[in-house]
Amino acid sequence: MEGNRVPENNLLLVVTAFISGMSIMALEMSASRLLAPYFGTSLFVWTNIIGITMISLSIGYYYGGRIADGKTDSKPMFRVLLGTGSFAVLIPFFAPIVMSVSQGAVSSGSAGVFYGSMLGTILLFAPPITALGGVSPYVIRLSTSGDGSYGTVAGRVFAVSTVGSILGTFLPVLLLIPIVGTKQTILIFGVALIVLGLIGLGKQGLSLVALLLLFTTFLVGSARPGEGVIFEKESVHNYIQVVEHSSVRYLKLNEGYAYHSIYNPGSVTVNGVWDYFNILPLLNRDAKDALIIGLAGGTVAREYRFFYPDLAVDGVELDSEIIKAGNTFF
Repeated sequence: MEGNRVPENNLLLVVTAFISGMSIMALEMSASRLLAPYFGTSLFVWTNIIGITMISLSIGYYYGGRIADGKTDSKPMFRVLLGTGSFAVLIPFFAPIVMSVSQGAVSSGSAGVFYGSMLGTILLFAPPITALGGVSPYVIRLSTSGDGSYGTVAGRVFAVSTVGSILGTFLPVLLLIPIVGTKQTILIFGVALIVLGLIGLGKQGLSLVALLLLFTTFLVGSARPGEGVIFEKESVHNYIQVVEHSSVRYLKLNEGYAYHSIYNPGSVTVNGVWDYFNILPLLNRDAKDALIIGLAGGTVAREYRFFYPDLAVDGVELDSEIIKAGNTFF
């Protein structure tokens, strides 16, 4: 009823607004890293991520408000949160399939990157973000009474949700993704939504099962790596993969369209652009040292060490995780 306050737990509603806002931005930030191995991190990709997020939120705000007007309790909202969290925890498992289909469904080149990343974003992230967009209007409805304080309540709910979104922006990028990776980051927020939904439905016991599921998933891993992948790591700067085919190892970064280093245990040269750098010391036979900016896995440094053993070689690489991968696999 419009004039009566709906009897709800105010603290739980505040927490719901906070976690839903945080999860929206966490999914958006994670989307960029999940798409990177397939489509890169270009302006095309970010345009799709931001655009699809805004469209999804608009739909969620609109329909969430309409649905909330006809409800007098929070159970439907928490059921939606439970379903949204369940969808989110499945994203890491189905992402390789969805991204591969999206990648092959459109033409190559810039158009392929744009439409492919758009399709992948819609299939994986539009549903949960749309659902989360409907949470704030629902929380506002459940928090208001007939004393005319609608503006105050709406402002408070959106303020709390926005603070959650701020944390959801920085937490994955600065802490979670570099430490545990994108897939596990999505799992964390997905399980948080499941736990919140179960608590709201009065099923606290099952929330412990959800936390156990998260812990188990961390132990077994969330998805199999691609064919030939012997190492993968997410750093602050890059998504790093080492791929091995016929005993030859390749360093791939982000979208993986190019190899950044090659290691062939049976040959010093690799039949690639790296071999051309062996010409440079011949242009200055008095050179005593060389500086390589963008060392990657050290393919050029390895060739210099073989062909010019008296040449002192220094390499510079922004990403320390790439250096570690180079020392281990190249």
